[in-house]
Amino acid sequence: MLARAAAAVSGGRLEDGLVRVEGLTLRPGRALLLSLAETAAGVGLLTASARASFTLPGVPVPFTLQTLALTLVITLLGPRAWRTVAAYIAAGLLGAPVFAMGGGPGYIASPSFGYLLGFLLAATVAGRLSRPATRRGLLRGALLVLPLVYLPGALWLAAWLATVKGLAAAEALRAALWSGVLVFIPWDILKATVAAQASHQLLKHLYKTQQ
Repeated sequence: MLARAAAAVSGGRLEDGLVRVEGLTLRPGRALLLSLAETAAGVGLLTASARASFTLPGVPVPFTLQTLALTLVITLLGPRAWRTVAAYIAAGLLGAPVFAMGGGPGYIASPSFGYLLGFLLAATVAGRLSRPATRRGLLRGALLVLPLVYLPGALWLAAWLATVKGLAAAEALRAALWSGVLVFIPWDILKATVAAQASHQLLKHLYKTQQ
């Protein structure tokens, strides 16, 4: 019973009473602890990265290190990444000040909430597509994070600009693409590349020490 629960929670599979989580073979108790540790560490990393932020005039979405942190979470955890991102968003909406501009249910009305939805979409899709965890696979997953975050983020920002600022739909969409996507692309591509390389080295070391 414990083994089945551990496999379900950790996203692994049962093999002779042990839980296989990617390149690791763990006892059920350790698999549960790993899942909790991954989630706690990922939420902490996303929270800390949100604090390193700054804004530019005319750009309602802050520049942060969250794309770097998110990409690390996704490339390190792969198909399990969505759990961490979902826990992070839930904590913020329940009132924990984990987002770049605070927290609480009112954050849904902020111009940047769409990017948080993009975080979850990217964790779900890019997490699976970052496997196998080769250098190429991790880079593919890392670069896929960007459009998956940008799409809901820009659409949400455009809706916010139209509703709150009173811009026409076409003007709001153009403004959202400029201030919510284009200004971030060079910075985000650099972060994605760094995250993919760091994840490759970390996973290679982790799996080697478990052999």
